[in-house]
Amino acid sequence: MPLEACNFRCEASVVKVHGEPEYVVEFWPLASPEPHTQGGNTWGEHYPLLFYLAKRAAPDPTRGDSHVVQELLNSLPDPNSSVSGGWLFEYRPGYSRADHPVKSRRWSYRSAHRITVPSGQQKVEDCTSSASTDLAIKQQDDPWQPPPGTTWNYVLHHPVKLDHTIEQSQVWIVDLFDTPATSVAELHRRGRKVIAYLSAGTREDWRPDAPLFPPSDLGRPLDGDGWAGERWARTGSPAVRAVMRARLDLAAAKGFDGVDPDNVDGYDNESGLGLTRDGAVDYVLWLAREARARGLSVGLKNAGDIVPRVVDHVQFCVNEQAVQYGDEEQFLPFVRQGKAVFHVEYPKGEDPDSERQNNEKEVKGRKRDKCMRGRQHGFSTIIKNVRLDQWVQMS
Repeated sequence: MPLEACNFRCEASVVKVHGEPEYVVEFWPLASPEPHTQGGNTWGEHYPLLFYLAKRAAPDPTRGDSHVVQELLNSLPDPNSSVSGGWLFEYRPGYSRADHPVKSRRWSYRSAHRITVPSGQQKVEDCTSSASTDLAIKQQDDPWQPPPGTTWNYVLHHPVKLDHTIEQSQVWIVDLFDTPATSVAELHRRGRKVIAYLSAGTREDWRPDAPLFPPSDLGRPLDGDGWAGERWARTGSPAVRAVMRARLDLAAAKGFDGVDPDNVDGYDNESGLGLTRDGAVDYVLWLAREARARGLSVGLKNAGDIVPRVVDHVQFCVNEQAVQYGDEEQFLPFVRQGKAVFHVEYPKGEDPDSERQNNEKEVKGRKRDKCMRGRQHGFSTIIKNVRLDQWVQMS
């Protein structure tokens, strides 16, 4: 009998078949219980409509490619249907001395029409033992780690323009929310690595997830011009960390290579929340674990005071104005470990209205000092407008 359902859920996960990784896409009616083995009973016995649509994955199935599910759902005819989902990570003990992450994606598909899956495409697994339900238990590969001297650009003011300037930088740091997955894919096609910028230590009221921050977890507004609508957040709060997990899920779903979590140095500011260095270290290490579980690299943003305590656990550093403030020495441990220090200076200061021609004129008098000092330390130094548009000068 063909499988028919009005509303159903599907789950895509990585399994090993004869030692080879494959995507498995599971579907079941939304009215059904979760299709997990209970009391020794098998999925096949209790969920007769469950079927598997397996397809050989891309060369690296743990990167998060979602083409199997997306291609199938996009081919369905209902224009009013909706698809939602993201990464789900859970730890299952007992497979070895350490618990290894099981990686899967969950989607929900809701539609008014009924879809029919031909019987020839259905494959119901008969799980006769707990061993046969093993998902792929795979230690995470070492995250991507850019070496010192890697060229880069930093574009947050507008979505990145996919023009000829793409070729001048090996790494692009762009906004998590404003950059579509298609742009990430195009940058990858052109041989670039892509890092998602996100504010990990503040609530920005223009972000789509801003309502998820409880008012009790918000502190004072950020100081300075240009930060209207942004307040410090309590980074130890379970609610704030849940928001950050979802952001990391989004970064993985869009195909980013890493994340640039900004504003982890609330302890060094008048946050109104009593944030501490110890709390910042705990938060950065937590972000590193969560990012690694999703196949993402993670960097330390500024926060030079905590470099010795976190440098072993992150893959790069993003620093603003180390030369201006004389903080270069704090970030040398990254270079010594073969990790890039993505270093940016803003010669026009904090003027958000600086224009390219003015910036270039200003740079002439300061570039030698700022760029040469950064380069002498092994930093990847660039000169930018503070608005972080696409204009850049490299050392």
